[in-house]
Amino acid sequence: MSQHWRSLLLLVAVVAANGQRIALAQSQVPVLQEIRLPVPASRGSFGGGFLIPSVPAQKRFAVRLLPDQRLLVMNPNGTGQWSLTRIGKWWTESPEMESLVVPGWTSANVHREGGIETTVLVTPDGRYGVVVSGIDEVKNAGQIPFGPNSPIAGKPDTLITLVDLAHWQVVGGFHTATLGIALFKRAHIAAGKWIALQGYLPSTDKNSRRPGWLHQLISIPELTVGPSCITTEAWTITSSKGNRDAAEGELAKQNNAFCGDLLSASGLKSLHRFEALMYLGTDPPPDTYQPHKEFPRKFSNGTGPIDERNFNFREMVGRTVGLTPDDDHLYHDNPPFESPESYWYEFQHQQGTRVYQLAKYDRSGATLSVVPTTLLAREGCQRWYRCDCRVESVREESDSLLAYCYGFTLGFAEVEDPKAQWLTMFRTRNLSEIGDIRMSKDRKTKQALATANGGPYVLVVEQGEILRVYRVLVD
Repeated sequence: MSQHWRSLLLLVAVVAANGQRIALAQSQVPVLQEIRLPVPASRGSFGGGFLIPSVPAQKRFAVRLLPDQRLLVMNPNGTGQWSLTRIGKWWTESPEMESLVVPGWTSANVHREGGIETTVLVTPDGRYGVVVSGIDEVKNAGQIPFGPNSPIAGKPDTLITLVDLAHWQVVGGFHTATLGIALFKRAHIAAGKWIALQGYLPSTDKNSRRPGWLHQLISIPELTVGPSCITTEAWTITSSKGNRDAAEGELAKQNNAFCGDLLSASGLKSLHRFEALMYLGTDPPPDTYQPHKEFPRKFSNGTGPIDERNFNFREMVGRTVGLTPDDDHLYHDNPPFESPESYWYEFQHQQGTRVYQLAKYDRSGATLSVVPTTLLAREGCQRWYRCDCRVESVREESDSLLAYCYGFTLGFAEVEDPKAQWLTMFRTRNLSEIGDIRMSKDRKTKQALATANGGPYVLVVEQGEILRVYRVLVD
């Protein structure tokens, strides 16, 4: 039997297993309302140079849902006058909005460089927000926000800006370039009172290919330098993490000893847990959990995986999801997702087919359920397209799981041509599909799964300009 017919028969089985027609699975979740955000139409751009296009500022916006379900939207601006907008009561006819100017990088600071990466963090109690923006090399260093006493021109730098959300004011800023030449790409909140950072250190030994890593804590709200440690090779979450050899185990012990003060202050028991926080934003998956090596991020003519090790998924969806700092290792661009109730969810792909399965695991890593989905039967995933779906957010109390999907083709010089992007809602109790949220195929979006009035809502921010609110009916 040909591969085409095997895929077709499996898809028919998927529909039968879910007890629903594909058309029903693709029912649309209606938009409740659109809210325009107070940002200028033009916000400039960052980076660019010879044969390298600049990045429009609106493609580097970031969002974060607060514990009280208000939404933060951060918008960069090439003038250096970045904005932070807080939206409350977004489910009502009279939403509340307030904006704050946050000093940030200017276009001149990132001139002829690769660009800029941004995110927004929030402490668990909702008291402080942290705007994080990293660049590869500081330009025009005489005009930078929160200028440090030591020179940082020409260095990689990540600007950390602290915002007091209770008083709605900027507290201060910190430049990681003052710590040396580490290139920091990841940041998270640890123990509610630290900004945890991980930075790459170029090797000074020409005969060694092992990278160095600087793990650093910065205090909240003082923004003072806390405990740190340097390791020659990070303790990584790889596809074989359940079967590490004795050498890796010994390296882990050494790293934990080197980083004792940092681990004690952050409340994390091992560097393995520190890195899980950096890469996943959660605890590491259970030791008994085995990631699926066969999971391809792309399809070659719709029939199987192609080499993906150098693909920068972070640039596409705005989230760091690589699970190893070494390009020679396997990337998992669809990492397992831990819910607030400590259950794990993951999309799996049955190799040689065009069908995703959604799997759920308990706290110990034992499989609870594996259900085929109809995601790759969507319009944006024709046989000649390449598609990817991942778990975006989970709320078990409202029986809801949000998945993000993206379909594209590759053109000349591996340039992506987007074909579709959409969200699909699932029920957590049985992993059945609820419906889709269609989005513009080529406009940058960020989304959050929120709860109000006892039910789930999906908040979709497009280009930092428009907030669309969707009410999800879970029966």
